[in-house]
Amino acid sequence: MRPGGVLANALRQPANVSNTSVVMESGRLLSLWEGGPPYELDPATLETRGVADFGGVLKAFSAHPKIDPDSGELFNFGVDYGPKTTLTPYRIARGAVTRLPPVTLPYPLMNHDFVLTKSHLVFCLGPILVRSLPMILGFSSFDGALHWEGGKPTLILLVPRDGRGSPRFIETGAFFQFHFANGYEEDGALVLDLMRYPDYLTIGPTLRDYWKSEWPARGMATLTRLTVDLSTGKVESRTWDTGQANEFPSINPACVGKRHRYAYFLCSPADRPRGLQQQLAKVDFQTATVTRHEFGPDGYPGEPYFIATPGGAEDDGVVVTLVFDAKHQRTDVVGLDARDLAAKPLFVARLKHHLPFMLHGTFTPRLFN
Repeated sequence: MRPGGVLANALRQPANVSNTSVVMESGRLLSLWEGGPPYELDPATLETRGVADFGGVLKAFSAHPKIDPDSGELFNFGVDYGPKTTLTPYRIARGAVTRLPPVTLPYPLMNHDFVLTKSHLVFCLGPILVRSLPMILGFSSFDGALHWEGGKPTLILLVPRDGRGSPRFIETGAFFQFHFANGYEEDGALVLDLMRYPDYLTIGPTLRDYWKSEWPARGMATLTRLTVDLSTGKVESRTWDTGQANEFPSINPACVGKRHRYAYFLCSPADRPRGLQQQLAKVDFQTATVTRHEFGPDGYPGEPYFIATPGGAEDDGVVVTLVFDAKHQRTDVVGLDARDLAAKPLFVARLKHHLPFMLHGTFTPRLFN
């Protein structure tokens, strides 16, 4: 909320803070969040160049674009609120934006991420609804306007990625998710790997009070695989022994939209009742084994980034994370061998200061100077 109370906030759209992630697109560095279009940054100096709405085509544009590893196309979406709530998919190819047909949603809701498959953009739309009127009138922030309606289903939305054909909604039991690891289509089924919260009742207040929250483990996310039979719409799920508070999943980018074997994510031990995650884990979906790297008692890792070895196997690469060292009050850049995650780090780059906890990032092999 802006300072100044109701009069300062009524009938005013939230500012575009563009603070959630970054992506490289055709040599342009874009900063992202879901409440507006990207900003373009100078990739060498990080100087802000201005709003990158691609000639007014882009409105809301989420912080989780997906890049097809074969075609190089970038897909993303935005949720726009008004008399109707619409979800608009976008495709960017070699700098040119195509706005795919928008989908009218049954009610105003918040959605953060999606999955790209060979044929679809896939969304899991949990019943986390937006009370639009209090926000429009200046009585509430967007976050304060969110509320959980567990009596409604989660809607699995399939949008054809070629822009042809009608969207499809599949109903399943209510759950919430921020982030997907990946998804793919195989043998008439849709497979989704995601961090599944039972509802929004724990994670919502925890994020709202981030700096003073105890981060309770109960009610946080579990790595879950949903398998959707595309002929019947039946949804099945399974989990792995991945501890508690699973979040920030990543995979080898070459596997986006394809069958993948491994994922990397943050977690806490099953017996830890509260606190930020101090483990970085790898799951092998084929063997159901989970390997963990422990950063405790003083280390707190952030989102893992998988940097692939060119021409290597799926797990041939380095998992890089920023680790806050609470004892020394500084941040380390840590690289782990993706094939042997529990082993001693391949490198630790010790910064002379701390970095604030962050959300998302990206890797590019290109050096800008």
